Amino acid sequence: MIAGASYGAAVVLTGALVMLIRRFAASRNNTGRKRSMSFGSKALANGVFPAPTDAWKTIINALFYTEKCPTIESVAEKCRGLMYYDRFRSAIVKTSEGCFFVDISDSIVVERDLIRTVDVNSEDELRTKVDEVCSEMLPDGDKAPLFVFYRFNNVGTGRSAILVRLHHAIGDGIALIGSMSRVFEDLEGKPYSLDIPKNMGGGTNKTLSFSALWKFITSTIQVITLPLTAHDSPVVFTTQDKPKLNMKNKQRKTVHFPVLSLEWVKEVKNKAGVTVNAVSYTHLTLPTICSV
Repeated sequence: MIAGASYGAAVVLTGALVMLIRRFAASRNNTGRKRSMSFGSKALANGVFPAPTDAWKTIINALFYTEKCPTIESVAEKCRGLMYYDRFRSAIVKTSEGCFFVDISDSIVVERDLIRTVDVNSEDELRTKVDEVCSEMLPDGDKAPLFVFYRFNNVGTGRSAILVRLHHAIGDGIALIGSMSRVFEDLEGKPYSLDIPKNMGGGTNKTLSFSALWKFITSTIQVITLPLTAHDSPVVFTTQDKPKLNMKNKQRKTVHFPVLSLEWVKEVKNKAGVTVNAVSYTHLTLPTICSV
């Protein structure tokens, strides 16, 4: 028992030390330094779709409506805040040794490289312009930043908007949520703190049961043996007699859903015993599935 406790303490201390070193390194200027990628970032940098699709690398597009278009100075401040994190001041470089992040902060001019301004005359034109922008790939290369802010300045009637586009290799949803404290502020102008649930599953059992341990072991075995299993079922990407599907030439179209009341979402969440994300995802996808 003592040995087990000592091992656990060593793991925790080592993990904490690694996090502190990474945080310290992220706050320094490391222009030109290459950094290895995690398995997930590397997969997203190389592309997760089958080769015959000729699909783009995964890009996250987030649109924020505003009553008045933020100034270039205020947007530039947010960009510099995000560049505190090493991946937001990086490009992707591919060599014979593999795929890496490389710091390009010295070559980035925020107002020139990270901010675009588009004037529109109405919200309808704004939505059309958003679709046009989202149908374009982010610049690629060892000098290209991995994110950009678009200022849609409505000079006519209706709202303006900010469109944030970033390469998914920067991070997953949880990591990106953690970076939002450097973008959003509360009503008092203080960095907005977003609490990330420690238990994303919503359960209350804090002990490791035998069934949970057995599930972990069997799931690990399934993942390890996955390459030895049969190929995927025939779909448009894998069936040989289907014409090649080139996703790069497909026009993107934004589907707009009604605004959801947060109180309504919480009420459904509490009655169903699920997460807010599950309620939102079901509400957004169900109408699309039913209309197919």
